[in-house]
Amino acid sequence: MSDIIDGIKDVLVEDHFHVFDSLGNPVNGLLEGAFTMTLLNPSWVEVSASLPMVILFISNGEYAVLWYPDDSGHWSGSVYHPTYEKKGWHSQYMVRDAEFSIHTIDQVQTVCDIAITENESIIIIKGLSKWNLRIDTINYNDDNKMENAQISIHASGADVDTGDNALHTFTASAEYVNKLLTLFKYKE
Repeated sequence: MSDIIDGIKDVLVEDHFHVFDSLGNPVNGLLEGAFTMTLLNPSWVEVSASLPMVILFISNGEYAVLWYPDDSGHWSGSVYHPTYEKKGWHSQYMVRDAEFSIHTIDQVQTVCDIAITENESIIIIKGLSKWNLRIDTINYNDDNKMENAQISIHASGADVDTGDNALHTFTASAEYVNKLLTLFKYKE
């Protein structure tokens, strides 16, 4: 898990950690129930039972911790495993009341990979998470560049195909100056 992660109140926070065996080999496929998780709110009260953290196996020993902060301030989270990490993985979270309203393309690329054609059109947005993503309701400007789109995270791959069971929906938008992408922003 990372040292300090920025978050927004009532918006999904995602953190990653790796599990290795005593020989340094990645440990894959551990179930969420194999971990013990603790979460301390800004008042330093443990809220793990009322505000649970979810663990998902990603690949090659990588796992993600997901949770929704219900208050702004400094949070602390830990994940323990009785065999592979008895001391635990620990992270600090700085949760704000509101989202940063605008991101430059460099800031966004730390969150996701954006494939851009030579004429600066966005053609692919991937890596916002390791979940089942659906991108639809795309609107283009007069230069055939994406102005905004709806991105939804679904419970399963089948739900992506049908658009059913959206866990969360985000709106992504782009702004251009002289036909070049200058700003990319997204909000839940």
